[in-house]
Amino acid sequence: MMTRLDNKPQFDQMCRECGVPVPESGVATSREDLENGSIPFGEMDVIVKRIESSINREEEIKLVRRGEKVPESVQPTPSDPWQWQRFIRGTEYSAWFVAVDGKITFQGCYRSESDLLFFDGIPVPEDVEKAIAGLIAKHKLTGQYAFDYFREDSTGKFFVIECNPRASSVLEGVSGTPGWGASFFGDDVRAATQYQKVGFWFHQNCWPFVADRVEGFWAWSDPLPVLVAQLAWPLEMLRIKGALRGGALSRSPSGIPIEAGEPLTAKFPALFEALGLNYHHLDVNIGKVVVPGPTVGRDYAYFEEIARDTRASFLRAQVRERGACPRVLCASAEVARALVGMDGCAPTVTRLVQDPMEMMQAARENQHLKESLILGSPRSTLRNLAQQQKSFDTIFLGEELLSEVPPSLLVPGGRTFSLETLPSPPKAL
Repeated sequence: MMTRLDNKPQFDQMCRECGVPVPESGVATSREDLENGSIPFGEMDVIVKRIESSINREEEIKLVRRGEKVPESVQPTPSDPWQWQRFIRGTEYSAWFVAVDGKITFQGCYRSESDLLFFDGIPVPEDVEKAIAGLIAKHKLTGQYAFDYFREDSTGKFFVIECNPRASSVLEGVSGTPGWGASFFGDDVRAATQYQKVGFWFHQNCWPFVADRVEGFWAWSDPLPVLVAQLAWPLEMLRIKGALRGGALSRSPSGIPIEAGEPLTAKFPALFEALGLNYHHLDVNIGKVVVPGPTVGRDYAYFEEIARDTRASFLRAQVRERGACPRVLCASAEVARALVGMDGCAPTVTRLVQDPMEMMQAARENQHLKESLILGSPRSTLRNLAQQQKSFDTIFLGEELLSEVPPSLLVPGGRTFSLETLPSPPKAL
């Protein structure tokens, strides 16, 4: 359900089935789709959006005016498709809901702009709430959901363009409501909603920089959120999002968030280039670092894999984190099978086997896996591997056996996993 809501064309179809207004739209999976006349670029202004978009709106959302050609940077493929939608001239909003078992228990709305960093909480319009409530009820949704929509200037009608099925910036405009957390447990607290104007010290768009806006994270009784959101988390995001790769910085960057202070990379580009820091801007509100150029996509196929078999997907994910050629120790045929055919990762598996027949069967089944089978008592084998100074990046064993693993078998930073604590396997149909 999360994937269906987040995936733009799949969400578009859900809206149509539930009577939620959406603009004309379609999907392009090749450059030919954009140029063969199947998309009405000559009839209307069109927005093209990368379906697996990540965080860089300047790179991944393009407005194509009527009769214009799509920029060459837009290169859809079957594995990286783009959505087109009729461009709605009007005001963009985001409506956020808390829902429990298909019933709305709390909500808020704010006017949305490109990478907006300040918020004025307002009520969700009645017509928008009624339409989206039908979708939430039909699918019995539980969680937090933010629906982006436009109110068209020429007709006054609204059109929903996408959904973010998670916590949203909108909540900051209404999170001053006393006791609103009860909404997560099914209490309808909408009647008590209080609206507020919020900004952030990091972006210099709240008090004391702006007199009538409060800091979105600060509270005297709990200063930790400010330290995490505006110091610790941005530093971690710089580390993991490619901002330390170095490179040239623009002397006149475009697309800076509205009402945000000028990024340090724009104030001191030469200094940041010398330090090897390379990012466009940083949004502490949602922990977002925008780096120049195209971004790595969300890869919906990965999420679909999780939905099909959470247990096997979890195993692959833990091994993939250890690099391109990790060393894996296990005593389970299930673990070995899950690691066959991993994209971009070729693990070397050492499997402990007690049954000679199982050993023969494994040799036939896992021909495409770098697997070493060791026949004998698992406990004695563990000791022998330690004496041979073997080590592994990831170890999957039963709880009882895991407690006897010599510390030297695990490389520094490696991880051990108990088979009893893995996600449940898929149910047989």
